[in-house]
Amino acid sequence: MKPNSSGCLIPLILMVLLGLASVRRVYTPADVELGLKYLEDVERFNAVFPDHFEEITGMGLFWGNESWKSSAIVYDRYVVSMCFDLHIRMFGFGSFRLKKNSIVVVSISEARMHSTLGMFLDHKKALKFESFPEDIRLDELLKMADMEPIMDQPVDGIDEHVEG
Repeated sequence: MKPNSSGCLIPLILMVLLGLASVRRVYTPADVELGLKYLEDVERFNAVFPDHFEEITGMGLFWGNESWKSSAIVYDRYVVSMCFDLHIRMFGFGSFRLKKNSIVVVSISEARMHSTLGMFLDHKKALKFESFPEDIRLDELLKMADMEPIMDQPVDGIDEHVEG
């Protein structure tokens, strides 16, 4: 009688599937470029905040919990960030590769200097939108957050701390 070789394949297949499920996707500058080009919320945010920076974070691949974050430093004192969940298809190109999966959260934080801690960000307000408002101005966004901006007291080195 021949030994059953399929009994060895099942554990091997399970190990391969578990290994694939734990793989983290590496995001490339090309993914960010596609987001800058095809995601309407990103285009709107960047129209209001021309000096911005972006990042994609998350598990990716099978987990599918990627996030897009665009941020801008305003008046060298505030950090305005827009975040939303994102799905990146493994196979696809252009606008077919990226899809926004959630509401947009805009958070505004104020940089402060502490005598011993150095610079830190004090979270002020989070605003939720179905999509980033079209043709909104910075002062309108701050007004929605019940903030009266301080424009003449910059925090030295904020860009080094935030953009890291």
